[in-house]
Amino acid sequence: MHARHRRRTRRIRRNLGICAFGTIMVAAMLWLSTEPGTEVRVAADLAAMVGGNTAPDTATTLSWADEVASAAQAGTATVLSDHGTETLALALVVRDGFLITSGRALKGRTEVLVAWGDNVEMATVIGYDALTDVSVIRLDAAVLPASGPDAGALQPGDMIALVNPEGASEPRMVVDPMSTSSSSDGVDLIGIVELDRSLGNLPPGAPAVDEHGAVVGIASATAEYAPAAVVPIEVARDVADQIIEFGEASHPRIGITARDITEADDVSAEGAYVAAVDPDGAAAAGGMELGDVIVSIQGTAVTSMAEMIGALRSHDPGDVIKIVVHRGNRLVDCTVDLGSHLDAAD
Repeated sequence: MHARHRRRTRRIRRNLGICAFGTIMVAAMLWLSTEPGTEVRVAADLAAMVGGNTAPDTATTLSWADEVASAAQAGTATVLSDHGTETLALALVVRDGFLITSGRALKGRTEVLVAWGDNVEMATVIGYDALTDVSVIRLDAAVLPASGPDAGALQPGDMIALVNPEGASEPRMVVDPMSTSSSSDGVDLIGIVELDRSLGNLPPGAPAVDEHGAVVGIASATAEYAPAAVVPIEVARDVADQIIEFGEASHPRIGITARDITEADDVSAEGAYVAAVDPDGAAAAGGMELGDVIVSIQGTAVTSMAEMIGALRSHDPGDVIKIVVHRGNRLVDCTVDLGSHLDAAD
């Protein structure tokens, strides 16, 4: 066990005897300015009030990864096993008292310890969505999310930083903003952001921020040496909202099995290959057939299975959408009434 974790464990054991915790109020403001020929410089004012003690801090560093991660650090906590002996994950505050993290990293636990600053408290895992690897943790203490700019669309070659609340944040490069992960449990995630290197020593659940300081996602638990995989923040927040309100998340379902195109398919189009069609599903009712290649969904171009999943996630169960498929030598419009993967489970 690393020395840092040993220190954390000793502190947790001390804090476990404390019955009352001070309320944390976190406010963060982030300014960015660039000048030709100079590095990005960030002034981040973080005010943290713990048990009535105010401790303002201003930090300007030379590392762009630490600079842009400053505001996100204020809303990041560490998730530990119920005895405080093992660091499981990091978690990002999305609402007052609600955090999101990599569900796989929690290994089925329903209760965990959440540590932020010098505080630690038992918390409840209220839901897990296996399709996105997002778990929601409810904390009775007031822990407010840090504010920051809105995230933009990621592109291959963009640099992001994985936030570490206890040390230097780590830069990574985006390889594919819409890819498939190699997960820790052998079940891949589809429609995630693939980075150029593994998580390394960072725990799953680490928030990822772009060069402007906007949170763009949270890291999933991947296979040990696989490239890091980030669940897009808009997906993670939508799933969290559904779990908080309904106890589970629903996802659009069209009733097909699709995959990336291979040379053996002998098709001239780029897209997602329809390998099977549920005869009782929405796709069949909308006119889709085995062997079709999905090339666009509601006007969004599709060139892979992951892009198909990403395009579907922007819609809700019950939406009626137009899916364009390549069939033979022509394009065919299919009108599909989206169902939910929860409907299939009923």
